[in-house]
Amino acid sequence: MHDSGVVRNPQGDAATAQAPPHGSGVHVPSPLVLRFSVIIPTYHRAVQLDRCLAAIDRLRFPSDDMEVIVVDDASAEVTRAQVSGSVRCRLRYVPARRRTGPAGARNAGAAEAAGQFLAFLDDDCIPDAAWLDAMHHAIERRPHETVLWGGRNTMFGSGPFVHASQVLLDYLLDQANRDPERATFFPSNNLVVAREAFLDIGGFDGGFPRAAAEDRDFCERWLARGFRMVQVPDAVVAHEHRAGWDDFVRQHLGYGRGLAILNARRAQRDSTVPRLQAPGYYLGLMAAGWRAGGPVQRRLAATALLGVTQVATLVGYLDQRRRINEP
Repeated sequence: MHDSGVVRNPQGDAATAQAPPHGSGVHVPSPLVLRFSVIIPTYHRAVQLDRCLAAIDRLRFPSDDMEVIVVDDASAEVTRAQVSGSVRCRLRYVPARRRTGPAGARNAGAAEAAGQFLAFLDDDCIPDAAWLDAMHHAIERRPHETVLWGGRNTMFGSGPFVHASQVLLDYLLDQANRDPERATFFPSNNLVVAREAFLDIGGFDGGFPRAAAEDRDFCERWLARGFRMVQVPDAVVAHEHRAGWDDFVRQHLGYGRGLAILNARRAQRDSTVPRLQAPGYYLGLMAAGWRAGGPVQRRLAATALLGVTQVATLVGYLDQRRRINEP
C-alpha cells in the first residue's frame, strides 16, 4: 500500500493531476483505501517544503495508512524530482496549469485524495511527530459524528514580529474557541476533515486568491450546515513566521483584503456573522500584548505591533472593498 517515491500510473509515468474549477464536480478516487491524505499546497518555497516533508517522515502514524499530496501551484522551482522519494509513505505530486492560490490548490489535492480524512498543512509548517496520531485518536472517540478537527498552532522563530504574531494568533483562537468542544475557527494549516464532508460543502472557496480568510469562510459554511468543530490540543503544528517589518505589514494587509472578500461572501449568503468585532475585542487584543509578559520593552513592542496589525488589516480591507465595489 505504500510507495517510497512518487506514485506512478500503469504506464510508469509519475502521477499528476490538474485542479478542477471551484464548484465543479470532482472525481472521487475509489476505493478510499487510506486513513489520511495529507495535503500541502506550495508555491515558490522549495526549502520550506523540504523541511515540511522531512517532518512528515518523522510522524509516528503508520506510513502505510497515509499519503502525502503536494499541490504545486504553478511554481517554477518546485518540481516532481524534488518531492520524489522524500517520504516513506505514498507521495503524489499534483501540478496546477495556472496559479489558483492556496484555496484552489487544496481543492485540487482533495480531488485526488485516496484517504478517508483530509489533513491540511502549509508548506512552511512543521507538524509534531504525534500530530496525526492525536487527530486519529480524536476521530476514533467520535466515529459517527461529522466533525471538523483543528489542532494547536505555534510559531517558530524569534524577535518582536514573531512574538506579536503568536500573541495575536493565541488571542484570536482563544476568542473563537472558548469551548474546545464547540469551536468556531481553525486556521487552514492544521485541520482534518472527512473527505466526503469536505466535498459535500464545496471545499474551500477558490475565489480567495491568498492565504487570508479562506479558512474563516470554510469554517462558517461548515457551522452553517449544522456540523461540529472540535479542538485537538495535542495535534501541534509549528508555523514559520516572517520576521521582518515589510513582510509583517504585507501579511496583515493581505488579511484585510481577505476579510473584505469574506464579508462580500457573507452578504451573498445572508450570513448573520458580524462583519466586524465589537470594540471590546480590540481592547482585549491590546491588553493581550501586555499580559504576554516579559520585560517592559517587550510588552510595549508587542502591544504596539498588535496595533500595527489592526491598522494594516483595516487599510487592506478598505482597499479590497473599493476594488469589489468598482464598476
